[in-house]
Amino acid sequence: MPKTARKKYYAVRVGREGPTIYNTWGECSANVSRWPGAIHKSFTSKTEAEQWVSVPHPTEHNLPDGGYPWQTTTASTLLSRTMIKAAESSRHTSDLEPTSRDLGAVHTPNIVLSQEQRAVLEMVQRGENVFFTGSAGTGKSVLLREIVGVCGGRGHPELAITASTGIASVNIGGTTVHSWAGIGLGQEEGKKLAGKFLGQEKFKNVCDRWRRLIARILRRNEEPFGGIQLPPVPDLDKHGNSVPPVFAFEAGSWSRCIKRPVVLTKVFRQKEQAFVDMLNLMRFGRLDDETIQAFYKLSRPLYYDDGIGPTQLYPTRAEVNRANQTRLHALPGQAIQWRGCWSDLLLRVPSSSKFA
Repeated sequence: MPKTARKKYYAVRVGREGPTIYNTWGECSANVSRWPGAIHKSFTSKTEAEQWVSVPHPTEHNLPDGGYPWQTTTASTLLSRTMIKAAESSRHTSDLEPTSRDLGAVHTPNIVLSQEQRAVLEMVQRGENVFFTGSAGTGKSVLLREIVGVCGGRGHPELAITASTGIASVNIGGTTVHSWAGIGLGQEEGKKLAGKFLGQEKFKNVCDRWRRLIARILRRNEEPFGGIQLPPVPDLDKHGNSVPPVFAFEAGSWSRCIKRPVVLTKVFRQKEQAFVDMLNLMRFGRLDDETIQAFYKLSRPLYYDDGIGPTQLYPTRAEVNRANQTRLHALPGQAIQWRGCWSDLLLRVPSSSKFA
């Protein structure tokens, strides 16, 4: 009888969705393919995969016996090897050092929280479900970093840092709900997906009946969400009309899950309170004539003589692309296209190359 293929788990330390464990190679490949500096490895045990993701260590690069065909003893090869070692050294250093996206690793006990932030942190430590939000600059990310730290840090088996979208997960140093739940990209056939997860394809702050029931039944716990502690931190005014009209806070069970929503009001990013008030009015779409005139007074001609124009900001990607294409077409000369491919840390320097 043919041997049954052993189950594999694919651990990704550096990829599009951050440190994540996937159940299939298709999911893993989609999140590491052509991603600069991607680091991943397969395991037959999920425990080993989790340990590898949570504990940083230098990456091993296994080269074929005798090296690659172009690795001869020429001077250009020696330079190529030097460049490879330098790149590997830089990569190992970045792998070991915490980044701004690693919320668990950069937790520092000397952060001074405001009274509002401290109250939220204490609610989490008491095991309560917490909902907190606030305008830009109120320290939501800082507070979330502290919450992750007091809960055991990234990699703790009882802590999940999730977001509804990939960009949001990068900002908080976590993963998407799909990835955490094992759904991944959800591109498999219906039968495979049905046996892989219990849930719809998208979550997006929506709280429905069957998910609450499943959580309680599987955990044999009648508390909301089966007793799972939830600290949701969305920006409720971020997506405009694209957000579905049914939100988690509109559910009938919201008041049972969240005792007291917390709105952070102290802005750390701006010190001028009048300007903070103007920004908040704009955020909620409540601009009055006085505030509009105040914004108009901030407009002034810009003069620059270094040839570098000011950065232009647009609300949509279509406007950004249109502005970039306009400036590109205005450049003199003929466009030249270079085609390349990513080869992980293998830098080949032709023998005819000359360096100053």
